[in-house]
Amino acid sequence: MVFAIALFAGPAHACTNQKHETPKATTMITYEAQPANDEFPVAGELRLRLRIVNTQGADVEVPDPTSAGSQPVYVLVGPEFPRGQSFTRFALEHRPTLGKAPPAPPPPAMLRIAAGTTWEGVVGLGPGLRILQPGDYSLVSRFEHGGRWVESAASVVRIRAAVPSSIHVGVGLRPQKKGEGEGAFLRRGEDGNELFSFLFHEVRPDITEPKIGEPIERELLGPNATDVGVPWRNSPFFDELMRFIVWREGRSVKVVSSTGDISSIELPVEPRALVRPPLKATGGPAEVLAVTNEELHLVSFAMAAEPAEPPIPKLAWRVTLPARPDAIAAALGPASHHSPRYVAFAAQREHGVELFVAKYTSGGALGTWRSVVVADAGRLVDPSAFGVFVDADEHVYVGALTVTEKEGSLACAWTEARWDADGAPRGTPGAMPLGPLAEKPEAGALLFVEKDGKLVRREALVAVKPEEGRLLRWKEPRGLVPVSVPGRPTSPIILVPGDTATYILYFDTMRGIYAEPL
Repeated sequence: MVFAIALFAGPAHACTNQKHETPKATTMITYEAQPANDEFPVAGELRLRLRIVNTQGADVEVPDPTSAGSQPVYVLVGPEFPRGQSFTRFALEHRPTLGKAPPAPPPPAMLRIAAGTTWEGVVGLGPGLRILQPGDYSLVSRFEHGGRWVESAASVVRIRAAVPSSIHVGVGLRPQKKGEGEGAFLRRGEDGNELFSFLFHEVRPDITEPKIGEPIERELLGPNATDVGVPWRNSPFFDELMRFIVWREGRSVKVVSSTGDISSIELPVEPRALVRPPLKATGGPAEVLAVTNEELHLVSFAMAAEPAEPPIPKLAWRVTLPARPDAIAAALGPASHHSPRYVAFAAQREHGVELFVAKYTSGGALGTWRSVVVADAGRLVDPSAFGVFVDADEHVYVGALTVTEKEGSLACAWTEARWDADGAPRGTPGAMPLGPLAEKPEAGALLFVEKDGKLVRREALVAVKPEEGRLLRWKEPRGLVPVSVPGRPTSPIILVPGDTATYILYFDTMRGIYAEPL
């Protein structure tokens, strides 16, 4: 392939179609441009390891690759640039703005290399180059010396969608009968954890067509950032312009608003985890529950009076738990009942599972814990396969996926208990069989799906081998059946409600995060 190389500072990613006959490279100087890593994440900084060898008997001066001038020139060819894109570091750092052309590039700074010696260095192509399409790219670099081009051999740059280290999706009511929400994930990098957000829309409920928006890089967080979460709403998710993403770093619970303002509060002790989902009622603060083995903390982040100011953090209360939680979740009740908040957890017992639930209100303390023991329920499948739901009449449902083993046979069940608004039990708690299992599951997920304030369906998913995409879905009356669309689910497994379908988030190093209907 013949490339057209721009030896002037133009727009980053400027591509030309003009044919250019490259002069034969001199043999007295050799130039290598190799990727510094085996692969790079999507939207990550591309770093190159450069090497210039002077085999001449005299010193030479060549364009300094570490300076941002008109040389060297780099050319990438690949999925995002099928016709080839040429650029310089100067062009990447001086992108044109509306109505303003970029400045002319200065002459390249020169680097002196002594006779018979080698110069080596690592150069980053900076934030001006963000490759969003995964795949293998061909890289060539050139600089001019003595009226001739010195050109590197083509090398392969691999761009991959990096595995999210933590992921969550926030949802709300669906008045337009379409699923919608916002997701966030963390991606570990060399300098910390990168926070990304993305939008989820069910664009065609009639044919179960979802759309995951392009991930947007939000912030660079600390190296121990984890437990990212997006608040669930008891109103349409986008009925407020201000939205929040929460996470924790050690003892600190942090939040970033949609305006980019970050706020933080340090807890008295380091929590084991943040409870998912965080909660947000219209006009109220973002509320985050943090749990240890013995305690539960409520942190709120209220919106500041001025939009440009960060959210105002507050430790609302700190309570001792009646048992060690093996799984825990939270939920908002209906706005018509003044948005009561519920927190539920499961504690594994020798012969079953004990389910706990308690209520608190805006600005109020946590109420009395209520609990029931579901005997012979088996073992919890996964802490993420646990949830709590509150309907329009403030009836509370708490569910967990469990697995039993009898005489060498495995079986999965949906274990559930219910309460009235006044805390009285509704019906008899129990474990509803879902079906037999050939081997022990490694992960799972469940979802209570609401519509018009009523519970319309329960979704259960069991992953026998999630890395291999071996997923089973509960489907009445057939029991556990293989998921029809194969794929590797995110960890934890994320289920997102749509109008008549439920969607699962998958991750692929080439496609990134995508959604498929169950």
